[in-house]
Amino acid sequence: MFIVNLIIFLVSLSVLVFVHELGHFVFAKLFGVYCHEFSLGMGPAIVKKKFKRDTETTYSLRCLPIGGYVAMAGEEIEDDKDEKRTKVPYERTINGIKAWKRAIVVVAGAVVNFIFGLFLISVVVFSGGINNIEERALIEVQEGSLAYESGLRTDDLITRITITGGKENTCNTGCDIEGSEQLFAYLTDFKPSEEGESQTIKFEYSRGELNDSISL
Repeated sequence: MFIVNLIIFLVSLSVLVFVHELGHFVFAKLFGVYCHEFSLGMGPAIVKKKFKRDTETTYSLRCLPIGGYVAMAGEEIEDDKDEKRTKVPYERTINGIKAWKRAIVVVAGAVVNFIFGLFLISVVVFSGGINNIEERALIEVQEGSLAYESGLRTDDLITRITITGGKENTCNTGCDIEGSEQLFAYLTDFKPSEEGESQTIKFEYSRGELNDSISL
C-alpha cells in the first residue's frame, strides 16, 4: 500500500510541477525569452529532444520524478559550466524584458496551477464525484434501540434498503439510497403486514472502509 501511495504522490507531484513550469514556459516564450530547456523531472536525462518548430528549446524527461524546471536565458547558475548554452542577446534574457512582462512570467506558474485546480474541481463536481454531506443518508442511532442492538451506529451511511414481507412497496427488491430524504420517503412508504406475517427491513451501510448489512 505504501508503494502505491508513493507512486500516486509522485505522479501527482509530476503533474503539478509540469503544469506550474508550463505556465512559466508559455509566457516566457510569448514575451520572447530564450528558453534553453524545458524539463520534467530532475537528475540525469532519459530523453532529450528538439523539435523543428522550436529549435531553441531542448525538451527533456529526467529520471527522478521529483520536480522540473524551465532553463531561461539570464538565470543560469555558475555551477552549470559543463552545460553548453547558446549565447543569447541581453534582450532575449529574462532580465532583458520589461519589468511587467518579467513579473507575469514569475507569477504565471502559480496562476496556472490555481486555474488547473479549479478545472479539476469543476470536473469532479459536475461528474458527480462529490456528494454534499448534508444530502448523504447518514443516520443517528439511539443507544438501546433495536437498530443499535442490531449493529447500526450514528453516522453510518445507508446505501441500500430492502423491505420484504407486508404489503407491496417500492423496495421489495431493494432500493439504492442517495440521500436522507429518499431513505425516509421509502420508510414512510412501508406498509405494515397483516397480523402474524413476518416482515423485514434490510439496511446495507458503510462505515469508513467497512461495508455490511443488517436486517431488522
